[in-house]
Amino acid sequence: FDVAARTLPLNDDWVYAEPARRLATGHGLHLFPEVAVPAIPQVVLGAAAWAIHPSPTLLRLETLVFAALAVGLVAVLSSVLGAGPFWSAVAAAGLAVFPVFAGVSASFMTEPMYLALLLGAAILGYAWLREGRRSPWLLPLLLVAALDRQHALGIPAALTGGLLLQGRRPPRRDLLFLGACWLATAAGLVFPLVTHLATPRMAFRVSTAGHSSLQLLLPAFAYTPRLLGLLSAPFGFALARASWSGRPGRDVMLVSLAAGGLGLVSLLVADGTRGTYLTVAGIGPVSLPGNKPEVLGWILPGLKLVSIAVFTALVSAAYRRRRDLPVTPALVFLLVLALTQAAPMLTFSVYDRYYLPVLVLLLPVVALVASAAVPRRADAAWSAVVLVLLGGLFVAGEQDYLAWQGARDALAREIVAAAPSATFFGGYETYGTYSLGPLFEAGRYAGPTGPDLPSFVGPPNPDIALAIAGRGDPRPGRNYSSLAPGRIVLVCRHGLCPLVPSQ
Repeated sequence: FDVAARTLPLNDDWVYAEPARRLATGHGLHLFPEVAVPAIPQVVLGAAAWAIHPSPTLLRLETLVFAALAVGLVAVLSSVLGAGPFWSAVAAAGLAVFPVFAGVSASFMTEPMYLALLLGAAILGYAWLREGRRSPWLLPLLLVAALDRQHALGIPAALTGGLLLQGRRPPRRDLLFLGACWLATAAGLVFPLVTHLATPRMAFRVSTAGHSSLQLLLPAFAYTPRLLGLLSAPFGFALARASWSGRPGRDVMLVSLAAGGLGLVSLLVADGTRGTYLTVAGIGPVSLPGNKPEVLGWILPGLKLVSIAVFTALVSAAYRRRRDLPVTPALVFLLVLALTQAAPMLTFSVYDRYYLPVLVLLLPVVALVASAAVPRRADAAWSAVVLVLLGGLFVAGEQDYLAWQGARDALAREIVAAAPSATFFGGYETYGTYSLGPLFEAGRYAGPTGPDLPSFVGPPNPDIALAIAGRGDPRPGRNYSSLAPGRIVLVCRHGLCPLVPSQ
């Protein structure tokens, strides 16, 4: 975690940090034109944090609070579903060290806050459908969740399905409460429109919402066994015991073969290296051209196979427990809610961090399935080893991520100071921060109207650009140190190359 009070932009967090800073300094609430989700609660709370201490550090510490809340709510939801205290704790710890979740939680990204809101709404919705307890806190949760992300529309939709599955006509009070849930969600969704906060990017996403693509469906399918298996890895030993202990019948063996085959086929469908948070390159998307030294190239292939094995054990254990699992309308609500959170991926892009809303809702179900196996010392030992390994993997990857991001940012600052009149593209974060940010501040950046984001593509044929390479690259630039040390280098065109100290 970067605790230094510097303006180092990390992935998307700069597009939320800039509006928070502007709001804190008295310039009003204005969303950055490239954002596709409103994140209004995050910007408002970020402005309060900035007013207390004007630096990105407190913004990121604020994100950690919501990450911790999401971790705790996973334990609560696991317990509510019926998992024992041990497995509920394993579920919470597993989310905390899951490299994708930990990666987004170490910056001012939107996922931690939304996951906390989603889990809170899921717990209250489950209690309503299971025990008939209508909590008034559900309504403000839905409102704030919809103000944060449009994905919150799936919550009242799943509640409606759960209510209809109860097999009887819902009481009038339940129908009125359901209507209030829809109104609270609708209010959050229309607020950016009526207040003219909606961005061109949001309008573009709405216009393409109905155009799902087979090209997106296949990667979405491919990532599921891999990510769910990796997140479930701390339960792996118990799931294996629950799956294949005793004398599994032919049907269990066939289910296991089908799940394993599905997982292996999924490895062939998508390579998992396109701008995602967990790749052979390390933690976090690499937003520079070039060949980055691989931090996880020696471990990720094996990790994928372990994930598929755990996914196979999970499916088999769930099949064997199918008669014991409480398949109630409340549980169906939870599963349907998880599916609704996957729907937006089919109209835009498939990145592993986009799966987090799906995975955090399925993780308590995994804990419930694993609870069929009474915890043994071997289960605790396996869970502890896996949790430590996943935590270590994140630490190594995040240190590498901060190292190359820091080298890139320092070099970008030097170039901007040494050649202010040159067109410059230092990658997504730096171009957005140092080129589009001042335009946004001056009210002269209207934002994109199509699929391409200016911060991603940069200026056409820039005079100076940055790339990432191995440590021995002879071009001028700056080295960085990690388990896979590398170098950020200058790519100069038109004979223009500023004199910057080469390190």
